[in-house]
Amino acid sequence: MLLSTEEQWQQELNTPFTARIAESFATFRLVEVKSLGCASGYRTYSLLFQGPQEPLLEQQMISLSHEERGDCNLFLVPIAREQSGVIYEAVMNNRDEEADSCQVIR
Repeated sequence: MLLSTEEQWQQELNTPFTARIAESFATFRLVEVKSLGCASGYRTYSLLFQGPQEPLLEQQMISLSHEERGDCNLFLVPIAREQSGVIYEAVMNNRDEEADSCQVIR
C-alpha cells in the first residue's frame, strides 16, 4: 500500500476500505487522521475507522484493501461503539528527520 505518511492518509478521509472478516467482507471508512505529536525522530498520528456494528472485532491485525491504494495490514483496536458503527483506532509512528523540532501535542 502506498500510504506511508500522515498527509497521504489525510487524502483518503471518508473513503472505504474493505476487510475480509471470517467468511464475509466488511467496509471500514477512514473518519479521522489526528496528529499526536513527535519525539526522538518519529511523528505519531492516529487513524480512526468506522466499521460495522457487528461483528465487534477484538483488537487485532486486520488486512484492509483500498480500491486505489491497494492492501495494508493495520493493528486496529475498538475504542467506541456509536449508533452508526464501531470506531477502531490504529496508531502510526513514522521516522521523520524533522520530528525532533516539532511541537509535541498532548
